[in-house]
Amino acid sequence: MNGISINSALNIAGRGIRNIFGKKPLAISFEIIHSCNANCAHCDKEGFIEDEELAPPEKFVQIYDDLKPIFAQISGGEPLLREDVVDIVKKFRSRGKVLPVIVFVSNAALLTFEKYKELHAAGVNQYSFSLDMPDERHDENRQIPGLFSHLSELVPKITAEGNKNVTMICAIRKENLPYLSEIADTAISKWNANMIFSSYTQLRTGDAVHSPQSPEELNLLEQQIDRLIEMKRQGAPIVNSESMFRGMIRFFKTNDIPNCRTGYRHLVVNPDGSLVPCAMHQVRFQTQKDLIENFTKTNDCGACYVPLRANTEKTLKQYWQDMVVAYAKQQFSRA
Repeated sequence: MNGISINSALNIAGRGIRNIFGKKPLAISFEIIHSCNANCAHCDKEGFIEDEELAPPEKFVQIYDDLKPIFAQISGGEPLLREDVVDIVKKFRSRGKVLPVIVFVSNAALLTFEKYKELHAAGVNQYSFSLDMPDERHDENRQIPGLFSHLSELVPKITAEGNKNVTMICAIRKENLPYLSEIADTAISKWNANMIFSSYTQLRTGDAVHSPQSPEELNLLEQQIDRLIEMKRQGAPIVNSESMFRGMIRFFKTNDIPNCRTGYRHLVVNPDGSLVPCAMHQVRFQTQKDLIENFTKTNDCGACYVPLRANTEKTLKQYWQDMVVAYAKQQFSRA
């Protein structure tokens, strides 16, 4: 949302409200490739997939035109493995100067400053780069040697451009619980980036080993989240709302956040252009109508609390506050 006018923010919020009442998604994650150059312990995407079926850019734009979400998240796998990734961005941006808001999700290992400039010129609004640990332990989890050093050089160079368009994303797991506030401080104080946290879900790997479960771990989780909330109250650019943070605590305690609204508020598009409820439920459909009729209406899964879900399943009041009121305050505070 940085770098756009208040009128644009109001237009974005207006479409969001129309989509909510019209049962159209607010955000779609376009997973344009499932191949990945990383092999993360907490993820099911790893390595190069032979003969992976990749839809052309026009297919993804057709889906956008049909559903008109506010946010088009370009992700993977690792989207930089697609040679036509810049063309995909350009196709989305051709739909309008303001909408969609294009979010580019990457581990950034293959990203150079020159490629960033190319993507930025093509129309990307926001970049979301992974950060699992506040130091070289990030490399170990991603199994990409030198990645933390690369991020330490690249991210500050990008944020020095002044666009405030980089957000580091961290999946909360048992292994990084003690370091959450340190991870945020690395992103914010050292790299001048924004920060957002996600919740590990065992739906990804089928393994609960990474989930905080013991009373001691859950107590540490609450302590760390209290620190993050206090950092946010003090002005740190942490994207998670306080209600979202509290939802994370509830999720890890119960492993269930009921009433998932996939199909209505959010969904995922696979590399071949098929629609799926989310990255963890690979039940494929060709239209939103089929997805809703044959999955959403009987869905009782509550086993994830990732940002794509958490940020789109807010109440109208929360949505208005986050999309317009908070943005306006941010702009006026700079004047």
